[in-house]
Amino acid sequence: MFMVEENKPIRSQTSEMKFGNTTYVVTTTFNENARETVEQKLLQLVADRISNEINAPKTLQNSGEMAESLT
Repeated sequence: MFMVEENKPIRSQTSEMKFGNTTYVVTTTFNENARETVEQKLLQLVADRISNEINAPKTLQNSGEMAESLT
């Protein structure tokens, strides 16, 4: 558990999580002067990814078709 001084916001935090034989060390930080919340940022990242997938040219690999079906 992390100790936080009274009336001081957390600006940086490090945590560890183990999956199988791999340990992930994650450091989370934030900018007090940021113009958007983490939720808004995450929603924008997801929206951008969906937009990129929709607008990307279709290829055999990402359309699910097999090359043999065209021969």
